[in-house]
Amino acid sequence: MSESGHVNMKQLQRWWSISILVGLFFVLGLWLFFPTQTVELYLEQQLSQQLSKQLQCPVTISNVDLDLPAALTIGAIETTVPPAIPIRLTNLCVTPAWLQTFTGTPTVSLNANTLGGTISVQLTSSRHIQFAAAALQLNTALPQMPALHIKTTIECCNASGFAEPINKLEQFDLHLSELQLIGMQQLGLPADQLNLGSVHLQLSQNNQRICIDQMTSTDGDIIIKGNGHISLQRNLPHSPIDLTLTISPQKSLDQSLTTLLPMFAKQQKDGSYTIHIGGTIAMPKLQH
Repeated sequence: MSESGHVNMKQLQRWWSISILVGLFFVLGLWLFFPTQTVELYLEQQLSQQLSKQLQCPVTISNVDLDLPAALTIGAIETTVPPAIPIRLTNLCVTPAWLQTFTGTPTVSLNANTLGGTISVQLTSSRHIQFAAAALQLNTALPQMPALHIKTTIECCNASGFAEPINKLEQFDLHLSELQLIGMQQLGLPADQLNLGSVHLQLSQNNQRICIDQMTSTDGDIIIKGNGHISLQRNLPHSPIDLTLTISPQKSLDQSLTTLLPMFAKQQKDGSYTIHIGGTIAMPKLQH
C-alpha cells in the first residue's frame, strides 16, 4: 500500500475514534444531566391535556429518568378512568421498537405494572395502537352504588385501533375470571355476594358506534348473554349505551335473588330473563 494510502487510513481511523468519543461523551452527558424535572412537568402537562379531552381526569407523574441507550423510565403515573376507577402505573419503561423502526415504521413500546399485573402498549408513527394486559386484579366500587363492589381478575385483554384523528377501534377482546358482585346485604338483600363466573367480551367499531359482538358468562350463579352498542360522543363518559342482557338463573343462585328477578327483568318462556340497559357509560340505567 502506498504512503498516501497509509495516511488516508490513519486519518479515517482517527476520525472514527473522534466520532465515537464525541458520541460517548454526548450520551454520557445526556444521561448525567438529563433535565428530569423539565421532562416530568412537560409529560404531566401533555398527558393531563390529552386525558382531560377524553376522560376529564387529572394525571400525576413521578420519577422520570433516561436509561441508556434510549429508554425513558417513569416511576409512577396516577389517574382515574371511567366510571371512577383509580389507576396507578408503576415501573413504566418507554423504548423504541427497534425492529419496526429499522423497517420504516417508527414504533414506541411501553411496558408497566399495575393492579398486580402487567400492561404493554405499542404506538406507531401512523397512530396505530396495540394494547395487551394480563393478570390484573380489580376490586372497585360501583359509581352509583358505592356499597357494591366488583371483584375480578382480568386474565387477558387485547385491543388494537387508531388514535386521533381517526379514533377507530379495530378489535377488543377481554377475558375475566371469578367475577363477583359483593356488598348486596348493605342494600337490604339476604345474599351478600353474586358470583358471575368467567366473562368473555368482544367489541368492534362501525363508524361512531362500538358494537358488542360477544358478551357471555359461564360458571357463575347466573349465565349471561348480551348484545348491543355504544354511540360514541366526544365526551366518552357521556356516550349513550343500548344493551340487552339475557339472564339464566342457575341452581347455585340464592333463592332470594331468584324471586327478585321479575322486579326488574322480563321473564321469557324458557325461564330466562331479559334486561335492557340504557343511559350513558358513566350513568347506566335499567329500562323497562
